[in-house]
Amino acid sequence: MNTDWLEQLKQNPPNDWGEFFESLDEDLEEIKTALSKEIVKYKCPNEPDNNTYFAPFYLTPISSIKLVFVTNEPLLGTIYGTCDTKSQGLGFSLRKDDLITPAITNIYSEICRTIPEFTDFPTHGDISQWAKRGIFFLTLSLSINPMRYKKEKVQRSHSKVWAVVIRKFCELVMSKNKECVWITFGRDAASIRNYLTSRSLIIEAPHPSSPTFVGSDCFKKIPFTIDWSL
Repeated sequence: MNTDWLEQLKQNPPNDWGEFFESLDEDLEEIKTALSKEIVKYKCPNEPDNNTYFAPFYLTPISSIKLVFVTNEPLLGTIYGTCDTKSQGLGFSLRKDDLITPAITNIYSEICRTIPEFTDFPTHGDISQWAKRGIFFLTLSLSINPMRYKKEKVQRSHSKVWAVVIRKFCELVMSKNKECVWITFGRDAASIRNYLTSRSLIIEAPHPSSPTFVGSDCFKKIPFTIDWSL
């Protein structure tokens, strides 16, 4: 884990995102300070590893974004047969060796139910390939502190810390692609509306771990074709 994630970001910014992160320079310094204080306070590292906070930006250039998956906070996956829990920093995406979560199972089931071309049900939960096809995995809280959640049951504990990044991301995407589609997964993720305009195409869906997710038709409502194969 690279402890100075901000320096790493400055030295190796994601392709197509250089100006975006330059505009956030002072904000990122404040974010780094806030996250460091939380690590000290709870004696626990944040998730995901800080060198993957911006994983979606490295996989999906701004110029290729056509669909944004909006989730609440990083999902922790567990490798089968171990207690090794880690987040990829890519929404619901898991490592290939992770146990498949109910959320991923329901996502596959809903796509399979509504998209005839999606016939091969994957045997893993790694959906990172979708990010390379124009789907941006946006997490409203780019990090969490597991110990804070365990002690205080606080969800999206870092959402206020990252709010400026989320707001500026939305502004940039809307300026580059007015036809971009936003799918919000769960009630908390729907708060992204605060950063979008009345013209934005927003598809609201239940959280994929909810039993009401399958049957929501959220993927069927996307007005263009996506290659969902994995």
